[in-house]
Amino acid sequence: METTQPAAEPAASKGASRRVIVRRWAIGLVSLALIGWGAVSVHDFYQGMAGGPIHTADEYLKRDVRTRQAGKREVGQLRSGVGDPESFSAILSTSCVDEIGFDGNGVTRNRPTYEWSLSFSGRAAYLTQLKELRAVWKDRGWKVRDTTAQDFGPNEGLSGIKTTDPDGIAITLAPDPYSVGMRLTTDGGCIRHRSVPEHRS
Repeated sequence: METTQPAAEPAASKGASRRVIVRRWAIGLVSLALIGWGAVSVHDFYQGMAGGPIHTADEYLKRDVRTRQAGKREVGQLRSGVGDPESFSAILSTSCVDEIGFDGNGVTRNRPTYEWSLSFSGRAAYLTQLKELRAVWKDRGWKVRDTTAQDFGPNEGLSGIKTTDPDGIAITLAPDPYSVGMRLTTDGGCIRHRSVPEHRS
């Protein structure tokens, strides 16, 4: 008795089936990647709108310390008698505020900013110090920019210099807009963070 063997599937058909399966897997992987990218983008956009990521209280305190240390370091290398590295005061920031209402539940934001009052014998002494500090910063490989010149008062016509150190702390030597003197300031940037316990602030 003769048996009929089933017809073999053409090789071309098998190849086409494999290509379909591979294509579907590829489409699935690309879709997952796009979904993941979209989620990351939305998260980053939200963080940007909110004012940046939320840091721990310890991270903020470390940033605050680095901001003070940056100023002490720079004042300490100025000419003798110009300023005291240990004599500084905090500047209250009015720009680092939660205007939209993203913070809450133990989250706040602060901008560690400090100033050192400097005393020079005159304009010539100030300009000499400015030139020397500019050279020091450039030797470190830091980008140095000029500040806007004062357009009124006893320091009219005088400008200053500013830079950013490797820790991202902005440092400025310039005329004090509220007095006849000069000042060096350090700005650690606006930071969202968990609230610092009172006994540690």
